Amino acid sequence: MGKAQQLHGDLEVEVFQANLIGRRFYARYGFQLWGETIHEETGNKMLRLKFTARSG
Repeated sequence: MGKAQQLHGDLEVEVFQANLIGRRFYARYGFQLWGETIHEETGNKMLRLKFTARSG
């Protein structure tokens, strides 16, 4: 994840709300909740998470 952040700066991902392992993983890297949607195929809630690179 560190390399992706280094190469691309700001990052956005989607993870199922029920995926606690995935949510903890992204939280460890500083991702914050950015929005919520419903996954059309399953009807499950998706969380959109965003990492904002800090300059300087």
